[in-house]
Amino acid sequence: LKEHGDEAPAMQNAMSFEDAIGASSLPHTVSEDVVQKFKEGKENPGHFRALMQSVRPQRKKRALKWSMDEKKRFIACLQQFGLDFEAITNMFPNRTRREIRRAFKSIHGSSPHVINQVIKTHKVTFSPEEIQECVELSKGKHR
Repeated sequence: LKEHGDEAPAMQNAMSFEDAIGASSLPHTVSEDVVQKFKEGKENPGHFRALMQSVRPQRKKRALKWSMDEKKRFIACLQQFGLDFEAITNMFPNRTRREIRRAFKSIHGSSPHVINQVIKTHKVTFSPEEIQECVELSKGKHR
């Protein structure tokens, strides 16, 4: 290894790859061999710019509003599955687990007594066909 003083002046002032992309605050999506190539100066600068743009966080997508039908199904799912958000997510193939959890927090925040009553009441049952249909739709969503 070269001593720090032996490096070319441009390399002494160069930012490390991790510092340049703020790797400490981003998920590590860049492979180690690519990072090593940048450190050794073997990678072309144009590729560095393209890589920088691909590593930056994407803008968040806005969640779709819940329809009245979805809200009713959500309440029925709470009665059926309780607070098992993973099971509820399987019943909503076009919704993420995060959206399910946020819907719960929203409803619980505005009227906690309603949610508590719904969870305590008898369980609503879904037919095996309804459950299988939702599972199939969910599998199609995750592909």
